[in-house]
Amino acid sequence: MDTVVIQGSGPIGILVAFRAKVYGAGRIIMIGAPDFRLKLAEKFGVDYTINIEDVKLEDRIKEVYRLTENRGADVVVECTGVPDAFKEALKLVRRGGTVVELCHFTSVGTTDFDPWLIVYKDVIIIGQMGYPPTQFDKDLTLLSKYIDIFPFKELITHKFKLEHIEEGLHLLSRYKTVKALVEP
Repeated sequence: MDTVVIQGSGPIGILVAFRAKVYGAGRIIMIGAPDFRLKLAEKFGVDYTINIEDVKLEDRIKEVYRLTENRGADVVVECTGVPDAFKEALKLVRRGGTVVELCHFTSVGTTDFDPWLIVYKDVIIIGQMGYPPTQFDKDLTLLSKYIDIFPFKELITHKFKLEHIEEGLHLLSRYKTVKALVEP
C-alpha cells in the first residue's frame, strides 16, 4: 500500500487526504500548518502530521524518510501553491514515485531545483489545473457515500456576511480558517 505525502493543510489538502484514504493509501503524511488544520486533517485519514512552523525543511525530509523505512513517499501531492514546495516534493518522493502539482492556479513566482533529481529518481510529475464538468458528479457521489463517516461540515470554519468580507479575507490571509463562506 502506497505512502502519500500531502503538502498543505488547507481544504484542498484535507480533501486530497480523504480521497487518498478512501482509495486505499497505506499511510498518509501531511506537512502543513497551523495546528488546528493538522488536527482536522487527522479526521480525514491523515496518519502523521508535520508542522512546518515547528519543523525545519531538512528535518521534515528526514521525518518522511524515517516514516517510510528510508524509501521516501510513493506519491507526493503539492497543495500549497508555494513554488518552493515543489522543490521539497522532489526530495520527499521515492525513486520511481509520483509528484502531483495541484495548487498553482496562478503564477506566483518560480523556484530553483535540480532537474537531476527528476531523472535520478525516475519521478513521474503530473500537473493538474482543473477537471472536466463530469468530474463534479463523481466527486459529489463520492462525498455522499462517506458523508456519515467524515466530518465534511467541519471544513467550513467561518461564515461571513457580505458586509464583513474584509474581516474574512484578513483571517484567511493569516491562515485562521480552513474554509470560509460568504453568506449574502
